[in-house]
Amino acid sequence: MTDDQRRLTFLRDNVEHLAVEKGTLESLICTLQTASEEDAGEVLRRLRLGTDVYSVAQQVHAGRLLTDVSRESPSSATSSGGCESHLA
Repeated sequence: MTDDQRRLTFLRDNVEHLAVEKGTLESLICTLQTASEEDAGEVLRRLRLGTDVYSVAQQVHAGRLLTDVSRESPSSATSSGGCESHLA
């Protein structure tokens, strides 16, 4: 592998990693925009306590998926809200 190929591989890996991070952060922002005051406050509390942003986003995502599944009926399972496309 040449130096140019190694650099290209490194850059591609970085771009992929940044795309995942961007999706995770967009999901967290969407949660803050659409969640109840209580839920948004809990997310902010965790962030202010110094919990890793990506850990909080993963916890929120996992919790939302579980809550959404429990609330969805079979006919509404295919519909998506305005922010659902940002979930990583």
